[in-house]
Amino acid sequence: MMKAKLKIGMSLSVMALALAVAVPAQAALIKNADIAKNAGISYSKLKLGGNIDSADIKNGSIKGKDIADDAIDSDKIEDGAVSSEKLDDNAVTSAKILDGTITAADLAAGTLTAATLADGTVTSA
Repeated sequence: MMKAKLKIGMSLSVMALALAVAVPAQAALIKNADIAKNAGISYSKLKLGGNIDSADIKNGSIKGKDIADDAIDSDKIEDGAVSSEKLDDNAVTSAKILDGTITAADLAAGTLTAATLADGTVTSA
């Protein structure tokens, strides 16, 4: 009986010791605030799970050189996101303009003359 009590007492002592070691270890986890801004932590040590969300990217940090060729197609550009200021000179050619989409409001005064119109293109209403 004494051996059984001793065995139980030893087991309880080992469990108590394990708890005493484990509890401070949980409290000692490294938090973001514990890391200096210039710590130089290797990217490979970050557990990102292979995913980077929009919230992880600082505004203005992605430049054209960071984007692969053909990575952005028209489905990824929001309506109205491309303004005339963002287009290079001569970027829009007649081949890129849908037929029937240019109206008189789109033309500057004096841009259409008899010399610029093909024969037979103007008819009376």
